[in-house]
Amino acid sequence: MWTDAGAIVNTVGGRVLRVPSGGRSKPALSFTGDNDTGMWLSQDLDAGRNPLRSNEFSFSTGGTERLKITNLQGIRNGRDGTAALPGYAFSSDTDTGLYASGGVVHGTTAGVLAFMIVNSGSGALRVAYAGSAAEPSLSFIGDTDTGAYWPTGNEFSFAAGGSQGLRALSGAVRAGMDGTAAAPAFSFTSEAMTGMYRSGATLGFSAAGSNIMTLGASGLVAMSAGADPAATDGAIYYDSTLHQLRVCENATWLAMGNAASSRRWKQDIQPLSGAMDNVSKLQGVRWQWTGGMEARGKDLGLVAEQVDRVLPAIVERSDDGQPVGLQYDKLTPLVFEALKQQEAEIAELKLRLDALIDK
Repeated sequence: MWTDAGAIVNTVGGRVLRVPSGGRSKPALSFTGDNDTGMWLSQDLDAGRNPLRSNEFSFSTGGTERLKITNLQGIRNGRDGTAALPGYAFSSDTDTGLYASGGVVHGTTAGVLAFMIVNSGSGALRVAYAGSAAEPSLSFIGDTDTGAYWPTGNEFSFAAGGSQGLRALSGAVRAGMDGTAAAPAFSFTSEAMTGMYRSGATLGFSAAGSNIMTLGASGLVAMSAGADPAATDGAIYYDSTLHQLRVCENATWLAMGNAASSRRWKQDIQPLSGAMDNVSKLQGVRWQWTGGMEARGKDLGLVAEQVDRVLPAIVERSDDGQPVGLQYDKLTPLVFEALKQQEAEIAELKLRLDALIDK
């Protein structure tokens, strides 16, 4: 045991050194040439200003507490710091580190704010540098020009290889490139040559690197090709050789408006009968459109309800079974057979007339 400035310093078993608590201006362990720099026991006070055992110790420099180590909160800095002089920094880089301000943790590099960690409910990380496509504010060590950045207010962008790839803004997502049929702006991980792209004021769709459809101010434009592509029922394309739209039906390409009619797809073929009788029961009419179709003006044709009583097979119906339209193309074979029947009757009458004249 020995004394130091009136304080008793004990050694226990020659192995343990016990010193007084000290304080920030007079640390318990300090230096001969700098007695207000060193280590001391931190103590809180109770309501009666009596010291409490706190299980903490602190380090001070120049009589000011700089660092505190506690058994509950770990390491606490004695000063908040600033961007230019952060509370936690490095010996070789004193203006790079962490500091606190207003309940927010700030990260700084070279004296400039880099990011903030704030408590907004569940906490949030905020980047101070907006960044750019060439230098995203959030990127990767192995790829510094790929990542995310903030281009302007209420927008968020992603870059790859230094070029903007995607921009997200309020209520919309925009591609950073127009793309092409071979490399669409919006595509799929497993099929990079299939997707959507922009060409001027038109929107294009491609599959396997080839355009299949375009949308523009003039409407929908189907794929153009010089010959029939692989047959897929329901597909449509424009034949640039025949200059016609073609549709695929039953695995066969047909000119738009043509109907599949091969004997290969038919059975129980029977001649039409009673064609003249059915035609004579139909009434051609003129009318003025109503019911929201006034813009069509005057028209002519047949009335579905009247045709339904004669030829229900060519009437199209609503979900509740009411007549709404007609398949006018199916009247053609009926009229054709009626004309043949009429011609046969005329020919027979002519023969009879000729016979009467010869008498």
